[in-house]
Amino acid sequence: MKRILLTQLFVLTLFFGAKAQTLPAQSSTNHPRAYDTRASFWNEENIQGSITKDKRWQYQLDIQYRRMADASNIPGGDHNNIFKNPYQQVYRPWIHYWVVPGAIRLSLCPVGYWSTWTAPDEGSVYSTSTNNKAVSGVKTYEREFRTCPQITFVNTYGRFQFFNRIRYEFRWQGTRVAAGKNDFHDTFDFNNGSMDFNTNTPGGATYGAGHKGRIRIQTRMQVLLTSKTMQKNTIYLNAWNELFIGVGRHVGYNGNLDQNRMVALIGWKVPCEYSIRIEAGVTYQTVFNSGSATKYAVAAPAGQTNTTKNNELNTAYTVYVIFDEFHTLFKGLKKKESEAARTLKQIDRN
Repeated sequence: MKRILLTQLFVLTLFFGAKAQTLPAQSSTNHPRAYDTRASFWNEENIQGSITKDKRWQYQLDIQYRRMADASNIPGGDHNNIFKNPYQQVYRPWIHYWVVPGAIRLSLCPVGYWSTWTAPDEGSVYSTSTNNKAVSGVKTYEREFRTCPQITFVNTYGRFQFFNRIRYEFRWQGTRVAAGKNDFHDTFDFNNGSMDFNTNTPGGATYGAGHKGRIRIQTRMQVLLTSKTMQKNTIYLNAWNELFIGVGRHVGYNGNLDQNRMVALIGWKVPCEYSIRIEAGVTYQTVFNSGSATKYAVAAPAGQTNTTKNNELNTAYTVYVIFDEFHTLFKGLKKKESEAARTLKQIDRN
């Protein structure tokens, strides 16, 4: 218990210490510690359940969809409409195995699929010598595949549950291109830039394409507020902090500190026949872009001054919908169909 609490305190101390160094005098867009802000909307449907009767083998599918407003560094942008621009769409399957039931779980996502868009006015951020499609005023699009092994440690103390999760992401990023009317028709291109494994240049020769590694360290706490056990109509608190660390020779020298997320959600187990939970709250995301004025130059509309893309402090209004033991939904439907069929037969007999 003490070890878990000390870990949480240490991670939060590092995060707030880094944030506290962002002083008003550092608001210049060229300062390496300057921050832009963005508001967004994050949604996730989480489908999960047990494969075996002892519940040691389990399945899971994450389906995510995110939209975003314009960042604060976009002159004249719409900074309040969190649904204005598409941001990300994710499909990520998991297979889980409880090594120690309720305490230690091994997990593997064999392959997950990411689609990521930029807002139109940020397209020039990703211009390269070999990809001239990404220009100001053009929405850009990038594909990515990930394979993710992870381990989760769980400790339960009455109404409190503490989770410590470590995940490694093998990331295969496609070349970023100008988005078409149907973004999914664009061809897969993983052969440029940092996908060239013969180059020794960190980050590769072309920004926006490559193979990278990333470690994610999450410390999470869940507290039941209205009951001693998770049951229908239970209200609970779910909060966590997650640190992202870029690793591997295709990650630039200044790209190791990738991002940090702090999340606080209020959860409710819906009082219905099936096990469904809804969680809603706020994600506070810090993205470390290292304040590179040349790499992240953003061209402003005619007659306005160009700005630079700095580190970001993003506020995401977040909604999760979790289907526990999802397969029982179909069993329930079959049961109702059987009952309806028996009722019809009885009517026919009469």
